[in-house]
Amino acid sequence: MLFPKNNLPTASSPWGREVEDQIKTLKNIVEKNSINNFANSATDQTNIKNINAVLADQLELVTYSTELDLDSGNEATFTSSTGSFTADTSKLDININLNKARKLLINYSSYCIAQVEFLTATGANYYGFTATIFVDGIAVDYQTVAKYKYKNVVNDFIQDLGSINVTKLIPVSAGSHIISVRMDYYAITPSPASTLMATSGDNLIVSVVQ
Repeated sequence: MLFPKNNLPTASSPWGREVEDQIKTLKNIVEKNSINNFANSATDQTNIKNINAVLADQLELVTYSTELDLDSGNEATFTSSTGSFTADTSKLDININLNKARKLLINYSSYCIAQVEFLTATGANYYGFTATIFVDGIAVDYQTVAKYKYKNVVNDFIQDLGSINVTKLIPVSAGSHIISVRMDYYAITPSPASTLMATSGDNLIVSVVQ
């Protein structure tokens, strides 16, 4: 701001210069405040964006869980035969949508039971449970629990109780993913004999980690 040449009397010139100096000082202060306010506003906007990004990132770090209750288990009976059976675990499927590449900590567990009834004087029996974890239809890990039994007592009956547990940490890309499991039974049952196999309390847990 340019001040025109003043026409003040000589005695008033010092007063006029003081007024001009104070106006210039006030102008500088206003300009600096304007610049600082703009900078602060830009910083605030950046901070807000950063906070929103952190919140969005943290919201993805959650744990998903599905289960089959004890009354919704699966079972199969093999009588004098060699066979296999795939349990229905479709209700355990978990769908996850990610905004960035992550790692998934996957755990599947189930209770297992096998009952073998030998109806002859001698008999050999083999049975097993295999649990497999899938990500987008691709097997990423599995675990097998199997036993071999041989008995030479007529009408002998055996019952085995146990559990199966599979844990896998796997990296995945951004996007949608389906985590599923499959439980397979298989048995070699002599004739005449019977093998009852069942699972219950199936539980699938998926935790999204950094």
